[in-house]
Amino acid sequence: MKQIKREMIIALILIVFTCLIFLPFLQGHYIADTYGIIEKGLKGYSMDNSFSDGRMVMGLLNLLVLKLNIPMIAYVIGTLLVAIIISCLVVMLLKNSIAKYRQIENKWLEILVIVLCYVTIFNFMYLEQLYFIECIVMAISLLLYTIGANVLVDRKKGYLWKSTLCTTIGMICYQGTIGFFLALVLLYSILKNKDTVIYIIRDVLLSGILVVIAGLEDLGCVKLFTTYFHTAQSRLSTNIFENILYILANISKTLTNTLRYVT
Repeated sequence: MKQIKREMIIALILIVFTCLIFLPFLQGHYIADTYGIIEKGLKGYSMDNSFSDGRMVMGLLNLLVLKLNIPMIAYVIGTLLVAIIISCLVVMLLKNSIAKYRQIENKWLEILVIVLCYVTIFNFMYLEQLYFIECIVMAISLLLYTIGANVLVDRKKGYLWKSTLCTTIGMICYQGTIGFFLALVLLYSILKNKDTVIYIIRDVLLSGILVVIAGLEDLGCVKLFTTYFHTAQSRLSTNIFENILYILANISKTLTNTLRYVT
């Protein structure tokens, strides 16, 4: 009980600290994407963007907010606040997972681990993403990927279906953060199986398979929702290999033009 209380206090400190950082945005803010949502309407944005892009949770949340008639400014503030809370919980989960495989010997080392976990989650790219209304599903996906990675590496009873479930739900929340799941599996497996490379390879390969399964299920959801709502997927290319060849053919020119601006 004492340990749980201590963990709750640390999490609360992280939440308050992060809220202070984002205080100007917690007072209410609009960005270009928010104006786009206002112009389309929550229902239109759900149909044309969320569902067709495979972010089913965000689409359903938009429709719920529309049904409850929640003001847009309250929706923006609420998603950011919930995203901050969830992200701080992810920090604590990450810290505890590391402590499970490697003993944290004193409070100063624990503080260092917490700081490292905090900057891992709240990196400069993630901080920018928290401006968007979809930050809530990004945070939920990180939470699910963290739990899924833990379950997969621990390999306790039912670990395969539990990890697959976490990965799949995380994917239909937000696909852009799926790399976090793969990175965590690699980290946890190295910490747990540092002397057995074959186990590390096994966990990494298995995590890749789960990502493919989750991706296929997400595409299935896109097909289902777009058919039901009579919309179309606009971001997924119909000829991926042609795009890859185009990138390879123009990469030299792109690098040359880019380097010209920095040299």
